[in-house]
Amino acid sequence: MTDVRGNKKLTIFIQMTKKKFHSTVGLLRIVTLWMIAILFTHSATAKVYYASTTGSDYASGSFDSPFATWEMLASVLSPGDTGYIRGGIYRTTKSPESTSFCLIEGKNGTPANSIYLMAYRNEQPVFNLDNIYSTGKPTVYIMWIKNCSWIHIKGLRATGLAQNADGSNYTYGWFIDGGNNITIENCESDKNCEGFSAANTSDLLFLNCDAHHLQDPYSPDAYGGSNGFSSTQQPASTTITFKGCRAWRCSDDGFDFFDSDGTYNLDSCWAFWNGYKPGTYITAGNGVGFKLGPTHSDLSGSSRHFLKNCVAAQNRTQGFDQNDAKCINQLYNCTSYMNEGIGYHFNYNPSLNIRHILKNNISFQDKRATALNDASIQTNNTWNEQTTIKVSSFISLENTGINGPRQANGSLPLIQFLHPAPGSGLNGKGAF
Repeated sequence: MTDVRGNKKLTIFIQMTKKKFHSTVGLLRIVTLWMIAILFTHSATAKVYYASTTGSDYASGSFDSPFATWEMLASVLSPGDTGYIRGGIYRTTKSPESTSFCLIEGKNGTPANSIYLMAYRNEQPVFNLDNIYSTGKPTVYIMWIKNCSWIHIKGLRATGLAQNADGSNYTYGWFIDGGNNITIENCESDKNCEGFSAANTSDLLFLNCDAHHLQDPYSPDAYGGSNGFSSTQQPASTTITFKGCRAWRCSDDGFDFFDSDGTYNLDSCWAFWNGYKPGTYITAGNGVGFKLGPTHSDLSGSSRHFLKNCVAAQNRTQGFDQNDAKCINQLYNCTSYMNEGIGYHFNYNPSLNIRHILKNNISFQDKRATALNDASIQTNNTWNEQTTIKVSSFISLENTGINGPRQANGSLPLIQFLHPAPGSGLNGKGAF
């Protein structure tokens, strides 16, 4: 028997059913039951496996006999399967010479049956490598997601793989390498060189992820490579989305799309306190909140970067920076606050007359509010209006909680920072 998409046998089934059921309601009821039966039959084949700090990779992977490593757990998953990781601190069982400490490769779900790898319930699994000295390749990964598709990873933290003092390595918390239709949700990267990086991917979603306290002090360009979220030197990557993500205390930039041509969507993302040595306000790397370029190609007639409801606050240089991206950048309802450079910097290559679109944005107490080319379309931004902005225009300018715990569902914390005050004239503007 073919599935519903096979049409032929389903058509025969419907024709047979019409002999017994003459009403449309009856026919729809039978077809619905048919489809439920198909879905139930498939779901019955999906399996659930577990990993625990007390497990063994020679175990069966059941709840009572879990695996020990995330890599082993991922290796047994097939389309529709779920791998749960119990809470606790996980250490590597691999040699310090390894290139990756958790390689998930070639795991391909389907549109109807994704593969799931996630924290168990509300538990907090942490892969912590602060106890090893990596002696492997120059580029080393904690989590390497390679050539996967239709996979959803949720609730995992990768931490502690610091750069060697001799500068012999550069470390990534998460590296998404190849594949498509991947979701990384409520995951975290900290105390590595790089947070989350994507290469050669399409239809990739970072949802409610955090990258913070990242640095590469021993690189030739000291502190100049550690970004929270990056997709750099990627002319082939397409359609990468960041929603509800935060980047802070990164020694270089919060979000960095250097030398990439893909489409990048950013919704409700926050970048703050970047460009300093983590935990200080000592100058480190570039310190841009959202670095949007350069593009690899001249795409000056094409919209490639879409930002809405994003916040750039107290970064060492620019808040939102075109950085020579030869494409149209569209920014709606964003807020730039107290950045040490320009809040909105979009005046590169003025001869190209790129029609950047900026609507309903706020700049307050940036060292310089804007640098925009004459072709930019500007509507209802604070620098276009006669309204005077002052401290009392906001409910609060205290940044307490901006880096605090997320809500129970993983979404951004509820804070009053930078919310317009009633009657301030800022209604409809900014990220909140």
